[in-house]
Amino acid sequence: MRSQQTSRVKIGIYLGGTGSDGGTYQYALSMLQALQLLPTDRYDVHAFCRTPDWEHRCAALGVPTHSVPAYRVLARAVSWVLRALPQTGLSRTINSRVVPFGRVLKSGGFDVCIYPNYEQFAYELDTRSIGIIYDMMHRHEPSFPEVSAGEAAQRRDHILSRTYRGATVTLVDSEIGKQHVIDAYGGTGDSLVVMPYTVPEYIVAAPERDDDVTLADARIAVPSKYLFYPAQYWPHKNHVRLLEALARVTRTSPDVRLVLVGSPKIGHDSVLKAIRELDLDGNVTRLGYVPDEAIPALYRKARALVFACIFGPTGIPPIEAQALGCPVAAPNTYAYPEQLGDGALFFDPWSVDEIAGCIERLWTDDALCAEMAAKGRENVRRLLPDRFATRLAEVIELTLERGL
Repeated sequence: MRSQQTSRVKIGIYLGGTGSDGGTYQYALSMLQALQLLPTDRYDVHAFCRTPDWEHRCAALGVPTHSVPAYRVLARAVSWVLRALPQTGLSRTINSRVVPFGRVLKSGGFDVCIYPNYEQFAYELDTRSIGIIYDMMHRHEPSFPEVSAGEAAQRRDHILSRTYRGATVTLVDSEIGKQHVIDAYGGTGDSLVVMPYTVPEYIVAAPERDDDVTLADARIAVPSKYLFYPAQYWPHKNHVRLLEALARVTRTSPDVRLVLVGSPKIGHDSVLKAIRELDLDGNVTRLGYVPDEAIPALYRKARALVFACIFGPTGIPPIEAQALGCPVAAPNTYAYPEQLGDGALFFDPWSVDEIAGCIERLWTDDALCAEMAAKGRENVRRLLPDRFATRLAEVIELTLERGL
């Protein structure tokens, strides 16, 4: 095994997806930025980019980039045959010599490759790998079509089970997330490593400037007082129950306002319908997609974040809010209480009454909002990028120790 005291480790990170992917894209970007915080006398970082966006991101950070070589006919045929068979060391060895990307890793002398998105290379090649399992919600919340329609659940099981069994190390966000994987796929979970989400760099490094000016520059108009929910319009984001809760609060607080940010997905039409039927046109502002540069201003100006998501185990928006001093209300399910500590109010995301109760308290109680903001800032200190980078270095060293 290489000496960890004297040798420089060559690390690849495989970057796919776009900003419209939401949290998975932000996590990949946080991983890339964390690699840049590691000591260069120990780690030599390179990126394999699937999109021009990632090439631009890497150029801005000074990370050397490489294109991902295309499959040729023979390599694709061999790879498809091997995918239909059980994973073995032999199949990974063959793939690494046949698949163009596997050959690049070998010829380039890469010690570890990190896959922050779901990629088959995490378990199909014999270069040490760090994969990730974001959640097992297709098992725990199967009623939602985004994880169960057609063969979606089977595809997720195929990829996630193979990542768990084939990657050298697989990251999960929480102890609950780790147990979900073990419950689904068996084993002892020795390859699973808990690595909580971090606050994205664009939040931590947000410039201190007049938020009204920032929003005006972005041509964004919001009420003077509002609740905030940034989430793409998937059914599991639970917008409809949030709107039903908001409608109940209007009976006692008719001035309550909600600002929604997010790209249209398959739940978008149901949200529009709920706004109409609940007569909330005057209470809800929909901004659509908002660039990262304007998001911190929206958090800072907000009365509170109401994070109504059904899925877990944890999420990124609640810790973004905590880092910017925005009070948080979040689900009491999965690992959200573990993630957010005493810096949030909690509700059952299936209960309109409980969501409404949190909205009412945050809308009307200034002292409570101040308390939640202070406790949130304290809680999130352990989830800032420098801590994330330190943990990533530990994971890389663990991956090297485990070998092949």
